Amino acid sequence: MGGENLLKPALRLMTRYRLVIEEIKDAEVITNHTRWVDAVQVRGAEDQEVFLTFSPRFEHIWLESKKRLMGYVSQKPANIGLRSQYALRMYSWAKKYVSVRTKRIFLSLEELRKVLELESVKDAAGNIIQEAPLPVWANLRQRALDTAIAEINKKTDISIQIESLERSKHRRVTSVTFVIKEQAVPNR
Repeated sequence: MGGENLLKPALRLMTRYRLVIEEIKDAEVITNHTRWVDAVQVRGAEDQEVFLTFSPRFEHIWLESKKRLMGYVSQKPANIGLRSQYALRMYSWAKKYVSVRTKRIFLSLEELRKVLELESVKDAAGNIIQEAPLPVWANLRQRALDTAIAEINKKTDISIQIESLERSKHRRVTSVTFVIKEQAVPNR
């Protein structure tokens, strides 16, 4: 695949970039560091061809993803335009509440974390194995929520706005109210 001009990028992939794979097995987080590319092979003298061999560890993940991708695409075709993992999750959640009229949905901060899959990872006994990402509200809102809402509003058939934030005595955010409504699909 390709010629001599692909050799340098292929070799760079092999030597510099690493893939971090986190798996949960028997209530234990296992982190694997592997290379994307296992080998680079150049064939031919005049018209060179560059062949890549993916790492067996990465190849396994790629094949599993490939099996599930077509099923996912057929279930949720509108999600394909969304790039952010949080936008995909929030769109799937919000799509359930869309109707002809505007819907107001109240979520506690804990429920919002479940929607965005930003919860702590626990083992069977309930012990925390991995702390929840983005524990501070400002980070959660900036990096996950605002990004997801902006992308959904720009690329999909629904519109989501934050209507209000409920706060505790000490000004800590405890819940969020969303306004969800249908919109015309924006031109891409």
